[in-house]
Amino acid sequence: MTEAVEWYTNANAALLNHLTKEIKDTDSSTIWRYLVGFKNLLRSIECKGIGSVLGINYFARGYLQPRSHER
Repeated sequence: MTEAVEWYTNANAALLNHLTKEIKDTDSSTIWRYLVGFKNLLRSIECKGIGSVLGINYFARGYLQPRSHER
């Protein structure tokens, strides 16, 4: 399960990094606000997903694996 979560996290990080680069390269003064909002929405969903997985693991095992909460 850890490998699947890491793959998902890495895929989302790559998407968010690409989106950040596109926002920096955008010339339009109106569209960048929407892109920043979208990026922040995706980042919050990612953080919620990681928190949910860590919470489920904690309640299932009664402890967190070492360093898993430091992401």
